[in-house]
Amino acid sequence: MKIILIYITHENVEQAKKVAEHLLEKRLIACVNYNQA
Repeated sequence: MKIILIYITHENVEQAKKVAEHLLEKRLIACVNYNQA
């Protein structure tokens, strides 16, 4: 199995959560980590 790390930035946490939930529902990603600067 190949592991790929994708780093995406968003203006706010709510927007990031929407994108993450969509990708999780479509099974395009396996997990999410949120990091605020």
